[in-house]
This record gives sequence, C-alpha cells and structure tokens, in this order.
Amino acid sequence: MMRYGKFILLAFLVLFVSCLELPEDVNLPAEKVLSVSALLQNDVAEQRLYLYRGGAVSDTSNPDIFRVSGADVRLSVNGLTYNYTESDTSKGCYVLKNFSPQGKTLYRLIVNHPSFPQIRTETLYPAIQDFNWSYFFDSGGNLHLSWRKNAYCAGYRVDMYQWKYGFHNGWEEEYFWGSENYYFTPDTFLIIEEKALLHQNRKVDLKFFVFAVDKNYYDYSRFRTYFDPLDFRLVDFGNFSTIENGLGYFGSVYRDSVIILRND
Repeated sequence: MMRYGKFILLAFLVLFVSCLELPEDVNLPAEKVLSVSALLQNDVAEQRLYLYRGGAVSDTSNPDIFRVSGADVRLSVNGLTYNYTESDTSKGCYVLKNFSPQGKTLYRLIVNHPSFPQIRTETLYPAIQDFNWSYFFDSGGNLHLSWRKNAYCAGYRVDMYQWKYGFHNGWEEEYFWGSENYYFTPDTFLIIEEKALLHQNRKVDLKFFVFAVDKNYYDYSRFRTYFDPLDFRLVDFGNFSTIENGLGYFGSVYRDSVIILRND
C-alpha cells in the first residue's frame, strides 16, 4: 500500500493537550471490567461491536487472548430494542445486521454478561445531511476543501486516498488506496499542501472521506491515537471511558465522500 506523507493542515487540527473530563475510575480489578469498542455507521452492511476483558492492549489478529464472548448486547431507540448476535467466526465480535441509524437520534446500549457488571452507554447520532462540498486549488497548488457544518456532531475526521475506476482484480469497479493517516478537526475546512497531493511528482485523482463524529468518538480521538475503530486494529483503552461500569466507548459517525479528478 502506497503511503502519502503527512498532510500539512493549516486548519486547527485536534489532539488537544488539555485534560479530558473522564468518568471516575472503575473501582474493580481489571479482569472484572469490560471494554467496549463500537461505532454506529451509515454505510455498512452490519454494525459491529467488540468486547474485551479489562483495558489491556489486544492485537485483534490474536483475539482469543482478550476478547469476551457470551454477552447479551442490546441496542434501544424510541421504545424499540435490537439484539446483537455474536459472530460464529470471530470471538467477542457482536453484529447487528441490516440496521441503518437515523440522524439526530439517541441510541442506548446495554451489555450483560454473567462475569461482569452490566454496562450502559449511549450515543447521539449526527444529522444525516448533504455535506455540500466545495474545493479549489490556489496559485501554489494547495487544495482548499470545505463542507457544510453538521450541528449534531462534535467534530470531523478526514481521510484522503488515491482513487481510480476501472478493471481491478477482473472487475470493473472503483478502488482506492493511499494514506493510513487520518485527522480530526472541529472546523469545516482544511488546506493540504500541493506536495501531499502528488504521487511520484504527478497529479492523481483523489477521494476524500469526511466523517461527522459524535462526542464519544471525538473525545476518544483526543485521548488516544493508537487505535482506529473504523479499521479495528489495536486497542488500548487504558482508563478512558464513556461507559457506565466499563471502559472504552460506543460512538457514531456519518460518512460522505467526494472525488476530485486531476490525473495528468
């Protein structure tokens, strides 16, 4: 996978040095505390939730060490309850299929397990709205990208990829690759230097994903950057929590994208 250099953002990007207002420490041994990793998303076939024992670090390529199975996981909204089911192939992974979250809506999560205290949490899903993209290149080749404010989110995550459409692995389809970097900002714009937009000194077509994110995910991004819950990689919750009687968080994101064609 090709990698871009780090974006140089002239927007004010967030990883604040100020302390987070975190809940009081859970007064239980680590092995008796559940950690939650879950996001509600608008463009996935199934919602996923992961449960871990304590706040330990777990490489999800070896999930049996820390993941917790046998839990009852329920999502409640507007008087209705939806049950997650545990995956048959991935221990401690719970899925909710064919579920699309509604904008500006509060979702409550309850997890019961015979070996752990009941945990509760909630997320306010961002508004579902058009981002109304706008962009231009200045005289120096720098990209100015902006989008419409989402009043029901705490901030934004932005990803950039090189993009192509054509035959790939025998299929005619869209595919994209590139940066593993992602950035969080409270603003509705960013500026990227021209050199970060090039591949081998050539202009390339680009695809940007912007996520309107809830407060839980936004606060987590300020607390720790070693884990990307959209990619389900490395988990280290430490003592971070937006969970009652547990660690980790339950968040939500609304994603949209824009393609910028500029291939030489």
